[in-house]
Amino acid sequence: MTPETPLIIIDNREQTPLTFQHFPSRRGTLQSGDYSLDRFENRFTVERKSIGDLIGSLTAGRDRFERECHRLRGYDFARLLIVGHPDQLPFHLSRRKTTSKAIMGSLGTFEVRYRLPIVWEPSEARAAALIEKWAWYFYREAWRPFKILHAPFGAAEINK
Repeated sequence: MTPETPLIIIDNREQTPLTFQHFPSRRGTLQSGDYSLDRFENRFTVERKSIGDLIGSLTAGRDRFERECHRLRGYDFARLLIVGHPDQLPFHLSRRKTTSKAIMGSLGTFEVRYRLPIVWEPSEARAAALIEKWAWYFYREAWRPFKILHAPFGAAEINK
C-alpha cells in the first residue's frame, strides 16, 4: 500500500467549513472534532473554534466542551485551532461576565489537563493551510512502514 493524497473529512455539523486549497475534502459525521482524515477518523482530529465560539464553550457550554476535550485525549493527533488572535478577546468580551485573563487561564488549564495543544491562527485561510500541513505530515507518517526492531542483547539466549 502507498499513500495517495489525503482526503480531509469535514464534520456535517460544521456550519461554516474552511476551504482547502491543496487537498480534496468531503462532508461526513465525526465523533469528535471538526476536521479529520479519511481512514484515520479515530486517530487524527482538529477542533476549530472562532473566538466567539471559544468564549461560549468556556462559559455557558463549558461542561460539554470539557467532555469533548476529554474525548480528544484518545487521538494520536488532536489540536484545538482557534481562528483569531488573543488580542481580539476583549472586543468579544465586552458584553460577557468574564475576562481575557479567565479565558486564557482556562485554555492553559485545558492544554495541560487534556494534553491538547492549542494553536491560534489569525485567518481562516491560514487555519485551513495549517490543517492541510498537519494532515499531510500525519498521513505521510501513518503510511511509513514499521521498522524492524532487533532483539535486545542476550534475548536469543533467553528464548532457547
